[in-house]
Amino acid sequence: VLRRLLRRAVRMGKKLGINKITKEDIRPDADYVYICIEGSGLGTNGQIYIDRDNSASTGFTTGGAGMDYMLEGSRIYAHPDNSSSWSWTEVGSSGVTVVKNSSVYEVQISKSVISGNGSTINVTFKDINLFKIGVTILDL
Repeated sequence: VLRRLLRRAVRMGKKLGINKITKEDIRPDADYVYICIEGSGLGTNGQIYIDRDNSASTGFTTGGAGMDYMLEGSRIYAHPDNSSSWSWTEVGSSGVTVVKNSSVYEVQISKSVISGNGSTINVTFKDINLFKIGVTILDL
């Protein structure tokens, strides 16, 4: 349900001209997860939320999903409890590489940094300056 709602929000944003995301891609290898968000006018103040175990009962609960990690800039944060409270704990920046500008966000995250159970993750991008959001589901 969340995936459909977020994709609908992306389509609606494109129709209204406020969402300029043109490509969302996520790929794993043995050690890393690679995330690429492309578009125009993205801004450089984005957040990437990761639901590592694809479970709404863990992490920061929002919109029916449980986001276990948040990437802001080159820092990654973990959300330890199962609530909608804003209580993120900084994990650090080791194992995270970010390249971003107004047309692309490219991220490389070590799988060891975003540990968790499950073989599927949910990744959501949010531009914190404008309403721009995208979602990708990945089977690891």
